[in-house]
Amino acid sequence: MLADFRFALRALLRSPVFTAVSVLMLSAGIGLSIFMFSSINAFVLKPLPFPDPDRLVHFEYTDSRATSRNLAVPALDWLDLRERQKSLQSLAAYTVGTANLGGIDGPAERLSGAWISADALSTLGVVPILGRDLAAPDQGEGAEPVAVIGFDLWQQHLNADPAVIGRSLRINGKPTRVIGVMPRDFAFPMAESVWLPLSSGRSPGPGADQIRVKTFGRLLPGVSMAQAQADFTNLMSGLAAERGEPLRGDQAKVEAFADEFILPQILGATRTMFIAVLLVLLIACANVASLVMARFSARARELSVRSALGASRGRLVRQVMSESMIIAALAGMLGYAGAEVAGQLMTQTMTAGNGFMPYWVNYSTDWHDLAFSGGIALAAALLAGLLPALRAGRVDIQSGLRQGSTGSIGDGSKLGRSLVAAEVALSVILLVCAGVAIRSALQAQEAPLGIDTGQVLSGRIAMFEADYPDAAARLRFTDDLAPRLHALPGVSAVAFASTLPLMGYERQKYARVGDEAIEDKDRPQAWSSSVSDDFFKVFGIALREGRGFDARDTASSPLVAVVSAGFAAKVWPHASALGQRVQLNPKDAQSPWLEVVGVVADSLQADYLITAATLPAHRGDGNVFRPISQNPPAIVSFALRAEGNVAALGEAVRSAVRGVDANLPVYWLQGMNQWRDKMLWGSNIIADLFGVFAVFALLLAVAGIYAVLAFDVNARTREIGVRRALGAGSRGVLGLVLKRGARQVIIGLVIGIPLALAFSRLLGAVVMPGAANDPLVYALVIAVLAAALLFAALIPARRALRVDPMLALRNE
Repeated sequence: MLADFRFALRALLRSPVFTAVSVLMLSAGIGLSIFMFSSINAFVLKPLPFPDPDRLVHFEYTDSRATSRNLAVPALDWLDLRERQKSLQSLAAYTVGTANLGGIDGPAERLSGAWISADALSTLGVVPILGRDLAAPDQGEGAEPVAVIGFDLWQQHLNADPAVIGRSLRINGKPTRVIGVMPRDFAFPMAESVWLPLSSGRSPGPGADQIRVKTFGRLLPGVSMAQAQADFTNLMSGLAAERGEPLRGDQAKVEAFADEFILPQILGATRTMFIAVLLVLLIACANVASLVMARFSARARELSVRSALGASRGRLVRQVMSESMIIAALAGMLGYAGAEVAGQLMTQTMTAGNGFMPYWVNYSTDWHDLAFSGGIALAAALLAGLLPALRAGRVDIQSGLRQGSTGSIGDGSKLGRSLVAAEVALSVILLVCAGVAIRSALQAQEAPLGIDTGQVLSGRIAMFEADYPDAAARLRFTDDLAPRLHALPGVSAVAFASTLPLMGYERQKYARVGDEAIEDKDRPQAWSSSVSDDFFKVFGIALREGRGFDARDTASSPLVAVVSAGFAAKVWPHASALGQRVQLNPKDAQSPWLEVVGVVADSLQADYLITAATLPAHRGDGNVFRPISQNPPAIVSFALRAEGNVAALGEAVRSAVRGVDANLPVYWLQGMNQWRDKMLWGSNIIADLFGVFAVFALLLAVAGIYAVLAFDVNARTREIGVRRALGAGSRGVLGLVLKRGARQVIIGLVIGIPLALAFSRLLGAVVMPGAANDPLVYALVIAVLAAALLFAALIPARRALRVDPMLALRNE
């Protein structure tokens, strides 16, 4: 066997062009396969960085009307379920939000923080490297504010002070004592850097049932996930019966802990793309197989001589397989190196792109990647070399010796054409999927938003109770900040809002007069936000009827609302919306009725994923705006329209905010076009990746068509010479060459288009509606393949046209 490898290596070194082309082709397929497998490994196969991660589960409510609709658990429900459940060691909870950090050198800074129950870290099985964990007394009413901080926060902001335990920081306006430091790279649940105690008190006040938490736990020994599911289902039924009203969800869902953090759309897209790169690998293997067969066809005499001198069929098979194994090994190493680089770039892209990737997801190599790399290289060697090896083992000695070096091994041309047809079919699938993904991305970019995002700078500020205890204090802050922002160079309008477009307004149930008898679970929903007077001006939202907000709308004036045209048409289809009354969150007895004073144009207030939700009620019936003067939020967004480069105003905006309150950091400071890009990030990256796969597939298919046509022209030199001698013109010879290639392309299209139709439906969850069935995509794919055929046939056709009839006949 070693002698076979030495002989194969010498043979490959004597054919450097063949070797280089084969390695590059195969490395493309292997590298893409390793890269996509690394994605699946990072998201699915790698264990979570906690002890016994398989025993960790996540619990949430679900809505049976939409199977994809998962619901966080109201805090009051969590407290009841925590005491009654019998399947988990404990039912821990957390919620995430803004943590304004002060008491450090430099300006105040906004951190991503998590409010966790005292048993959360112990449930995960992670302990601080300094100090202690949170304890039950830390959650009690009136307890001293304490915090556990992240390793990077300790290192970068507190200079890795070993005496940090007991140090006081200002978090959300309150002096807070540091009690612990977490290990390096710990950032539960997503990318948090400070952990605060989640109150375990049962607040009886208004809105207490609106606090939502995420819950998780560790299964008790001997308890399965199915048993935990049954336990919580029964608990939910009992709790709803005890209260005499339905809970927020009507079904319990207990799932693997990691499943909560990886969107099904991401997993689905990743698996689909993994299948796509395997198709690229198959195309590459088919190409290399064609090249290997052509190479050994040209060496038919050599194989015949070796066989005549006593070489067994097995020895000939091993010779071909040895060359294939060496090619696959080189391609595997090159592909692995490329996949490593691509993985690092993908990690950076995903981290910067949407900020919703769990901290433990990374593309670092582990044994899964190494095992897959070795396995895929071996599979590629078998796929690319086995068929040529078996054909080489069936060499006809007499024919090979008689035909000389121009002989062939079996009917290689027929097999080669079959492989090319298969390559074209696989390329069709990838080209269609790339077309669908790109069409979806373009469709998303062209979708009307109803707002003007150009020349708008936005940001967010969190005001907490310690410094801003009531609505009047929050209004004073925005009133003081507004003229400072107006005074910045080029600023023409400034607006404040509880949330801005594209960030996802608060979705609330609503009622109109006469809807009192409707049960809360059946009420429709609308997107709501509190906005200042110039909000519609900043975003270019046109007034259709009535008026916008102005100085008449104060905290003491009648409560009013402005609604979108779509909402007005939906709720009052046969009457004007002006003067009508609407109530948000009607379940709350203290929720006020609002009089509609204006109707504005429709605008998109959430991202496309939310607006394309399964159930219409989850999309919202439209927008309901309240004046910020009558409902000032604790966390306020601002937007200003300005001339020139709005990003250049960033530091001036921060300075203006510090001029009002130096303890309030500004975060999410960016242009609204950046928010739009972030919203489109998922569809764009899927389109980019499928585009890369399709380009590789197309190049490989072109190479395959070229190789078969070149081999065919070479094998039919005498026939072409005879045709030329008998008077065949250039058009006839050209048609002869193109006919061969066109046949393979047509066969590939006939096979590939139905498969592409089926395969593109796998992208349904991550593309815009209708993109998968766009006939333009299929027309473009056919046009691209036709152009590829002409390009691939160019050199073989020119060679055929240059055949000298006399020389071809004399050589024969």
